[in-house]
Amino acid sequence: MNTSVGLVILLLAIVVSSSMTFASAATGSLVIKGFPQKSPLDSGEIPVIVGRVTDSAGKPVAGVSVTAVVGEDQASTVSGTDGSFKISLAPANSGKHYTNVIAAKDGFEEVSTIIVYNVKEPAFIPPDFTGVQTLVQDSLTNNPLSEYLVKQMDASRNLQEEEQKKLQEIEQSKVNIDEQRKLAKAELEKDLRAFNAESTLNSARKSFEAFVIDMDGYVRGIFLDQFGFTEQKTMAGKEAKTKALESGASSKEAMKAFQKKASSTRGDVISYNTYLNAKHGFAHPTLQNSFDSEGKLPRYNNDTLP
Repeated sequence: MNTSVGLVILLLAIVVSSSMTFASAATGSLVIKGFPQKSPLDSGEIPVIVGRVTDSAGKPVAGVSVTAVVGEDQASTVSGTDGSFKISLAPANSGKHYTNVIAAKDGFEEVSTIIVYNVKEPAFIPPDFTGVQTLVQDSLTNNPLSEYLVKQMDASRNLQEEEQKKLQEIEQSKVNIDEQRKLAKAELEKDLRAFNAESTLNSARKSFEAFVIDMDGYVRGIFLDQFGFTEQKTMAGKEAKTKALESGASSKEAMKAFQKKASSTRGDVISYNTYLNAKHGFAHPTLQNSFDSEGKLPRYNNDTLP
């Protein structure tokens, strides 16, 4: 009998032992860390999860919606100015509890982490063996101590099976989410490729080339060169606008930067047309050089004529 009682005490010591689990998870630009404020708890106590939300650089993020889900129970709160949060859950039964803590805020990817806390078994009250006559050859079903040990072992096994099932469900959920993200990314890349291909077919250059396709070759060459001149100016303007926006300029300032680079002066147009006349054989280079920056031939006074 002393050996049996010792076995009961050893088994219960193993069942009620617990440890505090610290967990963290990071993805995207948010990092959430948390842990149970107290572990293990006594059966029926209210578990409290505390933690902190930061960005990937370790700076606290305020206003993050934090939700703790354990079984069918859940509770939510919002992180403070220092990124900290504190959530009280429903009273817990004995055993190990897996809590999924989710952090979400506009502009950030939703992240989650698993936090585990333990709840001790109620205080053990040994059964009353007064007057019970037990013999070694008796059936185990007639031994109250043996029946109690069998029940405890069954309960422990069931608890382990439930924990394993929950872990498998969590892992499968993560796999499904990853697969959905991969599919969404593949669809987005496909749409972008189609959009770029369509944009290329409908570009301004393609449209202009279709417009001059039936013109004589020398005329078409001048038109295409003039279009190229305007196209280069426009690209320079877009580049200047992008750089202005990236440096923190306002939309109005960026548009001014675009106009400055994309615009052409009268002198620019005259100079380029002079070049095109010589390039395409409409005028001899020496004759073209006789024109001034305003596109005019120099004037001579009668007094200066020989």
